[in-house]
Amino acid sequence: MLSIRLDPKVEQRLGRLAKHTGRTKSSLARELIEGNLEVLEDRYLAEARLEKRRPPLTSRQVRKQLGKPVVRLSPVRTQAAKKRVPGIDKGKIWIADNF
Repeated sequence: MLSIRLDPKVEQRLGRLAKHTGRTKSSLARELIEGNLEVLEDRYLAEARLEKRRPPLTSRQVRKQLGKPVVRLSPVRTQAAKKRVPGIDKGKIWIADNF
């Protein structure tokens, strides 16, 4: 069981929505809480992590802690741009491959 106090304007909005949808204010409040609890958990855990003010880790330190690379970078191979023939694409939008 949970009891909460709401701002009167918020409670009025909740009441109107409940009346309009044929649901109870409790079921709407439950849905709001369940739907947003994970977001709040993530936010507050991230804030707590920032408050500890730990220094950032280098990629080498992360690999050492996890035992595997986090990201593997590979070189990008570029292709030669296609030659455009004037007038062949008249009235069409043309975007180069290397855009």
